[in-house]
Amino acid sequence: MRDTRCWALRARAAVGCALLQVVLFGFASQATELSTSARDSEPFFVVKDGVASGVCPDLYAALERVDPSLQIRGANKVLSLSLNEQALALGTDAINCGFGQSPHRDGIVRYAQKITTSHMVVAVRADDPIEQLRDLQQLKTLSLEHPVIVRRGTVFADRLKQLGVVVDDSSTDNAANLRKLVFKRGRFYYNIDYLMAAQMRDPMVSEKLRVLPTSLEPQPLFIVVSKKLDPGVDARITAAFKVLKANGELSAIFKKYGIAQDL
Repeated sequence: MRDTRCWALRARAAVGCALLQVVLFGFASQATELSTSARDSEPFFVVKDGVASGVCPDLYAALERVDPSLQIRGANKVLSLSLNEQALALGTDAINCGFGQSPHRDGIVRYAQKITTSHMVVAVRADDPIEQLRDLQQLKTLSLEHPVIVRRGTVFADRLKQLGVVVDDSSTDNAANLRKLVFKRGRFYYNIDYLMAAQMRDPMVSEKLRVLPTSLEPQPLFIVVSKKLDPGVDARITAAFKVLKANGELSAIFKKYGIAQDL
């Protein structure tokens, strides 16, 4: 009788332990740690003393608050854009933010969630007689004599080349490209509107340069995930994003960094 009771107690204990393991495993399986990395791309990533802030880190934190199972780690690991892409291709990074679409990226990421639409603009020196550009075709024609300064390795640099625009993409540094324009090493500087606005906030720059009033091409920007990541994560990101949009937190993040959100 005693042996029977002992066996029953041991059996119940074993069942209880097994149930506890199932519960703990369930919580663990729901949590997904998503590795990422930053880059110097204000205002989506504002890097200072090796620490990244900006739209994307704030957006990651907001997504985690809505869905704690999304644990995004590594936003202070600052890499170049090309290394961001390489990490996504290899699957060593699971997620990134503020990415435009390109044929190359189509092969390595899924566009999990559109976050805004930026626009491409052109800066010239303040004394340049040109008042506006009609379209990219006009820029292409003018580039035959004046190659367009653009950041190397970007989606929009590749896009200009595809359209036959002659470019100077010898630098990956926005500040260096701006200096080229200031010191008359080019006539046109092509960049995303929010990056251009950030650069033009410097009074020394705004006195010497101006941005032409024409927006030449829209550039949708996304949260992207590696194609090596479980596709089920995409739906969780989208669901959390919808909550942020509905409760106003999404627009507050963009407003904080001076961007008019355009979905």
